[in-house]
Formats: sequence, structure tokens, C-alpha cells
Amino acid sequence: MNSLTNPERAITSLENCHVLLWSQSQCAMHIEPVSSMLTHNRRAYVEDRRMDYVPIAFGTRDLCGALAEKVRQTLNKRRG
Repeated sequence: MNSLTNPERAITSLENCHVLLWSQSQCAMHIEPVSSMLTHNRRAYVEDRRMDYVPIAFGTRDLCGALAEKVRQTLNKRRG
């Protein structure tokens, strides 16, 4: 089920929205509030600096954590 079929899972504001980020160079994931991600991205823009982390999912903290668990298997295989 997703937020379209289960409104209780819908994000009603950015205050409650988190993002699952993936770093290829570090073979790692990170979860943070979307507002924090945007602050980091704006700072990188101002400093003309590259960002390694790529957003791969948005949702509640719990949903991002559950998705991270699924992705973790792939990352472990890539690490060898």
C-alpha cells in the first residue's frame, strides 16, 4: 500500500517528510528530514561543491527506514 491507497501514510507537510539518500562513493545510505537535505543542497550550491548523496525515496521516517533495510542487502553485496 502507498500514500494513494492509504491516506494515513501520506506526507502532509515537509516537517514530517524524510528522505532516504544513497552515496555511491561511500556505498552507504542516510536518512534525514527533507528540510535538512535542502539546506545541505543549497549550501553546496552556494559553495559550488559537489554532493555525493542522491535521494532515492521520500516518506515518513519509518517508511524510509524500511526501504533502507531492503536496499541494505544490495549495498552489502556491492561491498563484497
